[in-house]
Amino acid sequence: MTDREVEEYFGRMDLEQKTENTITDLAEMKKALEEIRKNRISYDIEELEKGLVCVASGIFNPEGDLVAAIGISSPNGRVGMDTLEVIGKDIKKYCLEVEQMLK
Repeated sequence: MTDREVEEYFGRMDLEQKTENTITDLAEMKKALEEIRKNRISYDIEELEKGLVCVASGIFNPEGDLVAAIGISSPNGRVGMDTLEVIGKDIKKYCLEVEQMLK
Protein backbone atom coordinates (compact mmCIF):
# COMPACT_ATOMS: atom_id res chain seq x y z
CA MET A 1 0.00 0.00 0.00
CA THR A 2 1.15 3.50 -0.72
CA ASP A 3 1.15 6.09 2.07
CA ARG A 4 -1.93 7.63 0.48
CA GLU A 5 -3.75 4.27 0.49
CA VAL A 6 -2.79 3.78 4.14
CA GLU A 7 -4.15 7.24 5.00
CA GLU A 8 -7.40 6.51 3.12
CA TYR A 9 -7.74 3.16 4.89
CA PHE A 10 -7.18 4.75 8.30
CA GLY A 11 -9.77 7.38 7.40
CA ARG A 12 -12.41 4.72 6.66
CA MET A 13 -11.68 2.26 9.43
CA ASP A 14 -12.50 2.32 13.10
CA LEU A 15 -9.41 0.56 14.41
CA GLU A 16 -10.10 -1.29 17.62
CA GLN A 17 -7.37 -1.58 20.23
CA LYS A 18 -7.26 -5.40 20.69
CA THR A 19 -4.20 -5.40 22.99
CA GLU A 20 -1.75 -2.84 24.35
CA ASN A 21 0.42 -3.60 21.26
CA THR A 22 -2.27 -2.96 18.63
CA ILE A 23 -1.26 -0.19 16.24
CA THR A 24 -4.05 2.37 15.98
CA ASP A 25 -1.95 5.49 15.31
CA LEU A 26 -1.41 6.49 11.66
CA ALA A 27 2.18 7.68 12.16
CA GLU A 28 3.09 4.49 14.01
CA MET A 29 1.47 2.38 11.27
CA LYS A 30 3.39 4.23 8.54
CA LYS A 31 6.63 3.61 10.43
CA ALA A 32 5.83 -0.10 10.82
CA LEU A 33 4.93 -0.41 7.12
CA GLU A 34 8.18 1.31 6.12
CA GLU A 35 10.10 -1.31 8.11
CA ILE A 36 8.04 -4.13 6.57
CA ARG A 37 8.66 -2.82 3.05
CA LYS A 38 12.38 -2.52 3.74
CA ASN A 39 12.81 -5.98 5.28
CA ARG A 40 9.93 -7.79 3.54
CA ILE A 41 9.08 -9.42 6.86
CA SER A 42 6.15 -8.52 9.09
CA TYR A 43 5.95 -9.37 12.77
CA ASP A 44 2.85 -9.30 14.96
CA ILE A 45 3.92 -9.41 18.59
CA GLU A 46 0.66 -9.70 20.49
CA GLU A 47 -1.01 -6.99 18.38
CA LEU A 48 -4.14 -8.99 17.60
CA GLU A 49 -4.32 -11.23 20.63
CA LYS A 50 -2.36 -11.37 23.86
CA GLY A 51 -0.11 -14.44 23.85
CA LEU A 52 -0.07 -14.79 20.04
CA VAL A 53 2.90 -13.96 17.80
CA CYS A 54 3.07 -14.12 14.02
CA VAL A 55 5.58 -13.61 11.24
CA ALA A 56 4.88 -13.33 7.51
CA SER A 57 6.32 -12.29 4.18
CA GLY A 58 4.67 -11.46 0.87
CA ILE A 59 4.92 -12.89 -2.62
CA PHE A 60 4.89 -10.32 -5.43
CA ASN A 61 4.22 -10.92 -9.11
CA PRO A 62 6.57 -9.51 -11.79
CA GLU A 63 4.45 -6.33 -11.91
CA GLY A 64 5.12 -5.74 -8.21
CA ASP A 65 1.62 -6.59 -6.98
CA LEU A 66 1.22 -8.56 -3.77
CA VAL A 67 -0.42 -11.84 -4.83
CA ALA A 68 0.07 -14.10 -1.80
CA ALA A 69 1.75 -14.38 1.58
CA ILE A 70 3.24 -17.04 3.79
CA GLY A 71 2.98 -16.69 7.54
CA ILE A 72 2.87 -18.60 10.77
CA SER A 73 1.39 -17.96 14.18
CA SER A 74 2.40 -19.42 17.52
CA PRO A 75 1.71 -19.01 21.20
CA ASN A 76 4.21 -16.45 22.49
CA GLY A 77 5.58 -18.80 25.14
CA ARG A 78 6.65 -21.39 22.57
CA VAL A 79 8.61 -19.14 20.24
CA GLY A 80 11.09 -16.50 21.35
CA MET A 81 11.94 -13.46 19.25
CA ASP A 82 15.25 -15.00 18.14
CA THR A 83 13.46 -18.05 16.76
CA LEU A 84 10.73 -15.89 15.21
CA GLU A 85 13.39 -13.87 13.38
CA VAL A 86 15.00 -17.05 12.01
CA ILE A 87 11.60 -18.31 10.86
CA GLY A 88 10.88 -14.92 9.29
CA LYS A 89 14.10 -15.05 7.27
CA ASP A 90 13.23 -18.57 6.08
CA ILE A 91 9.72 -17.50 5.09
CA LYS A 92 11.14 -14.52 3.19
CA LYS A 93 13.60 -16.83 1.38
CA TYR A 94 10.77 -19.14 0.29
CA CYS A 95 8.65 -16.19 -0.85
CA LEU A 96 11.55 -14.94 -2.99
CA GLU A 97 11.92 -18.44 -4.49
CA VAL A 98 8.22 -18.48 -5.42
CA GLU A 99 8.60 -15.03 -6.99
CA GLN A 100 11.38 -16.39 -9.20
CA MET A 101 9.01 -19.13 -10.38
CA LEU A 102 6.44 -16.49 -11.35
CA LYS A 103 8.83 -14.81 -13.79
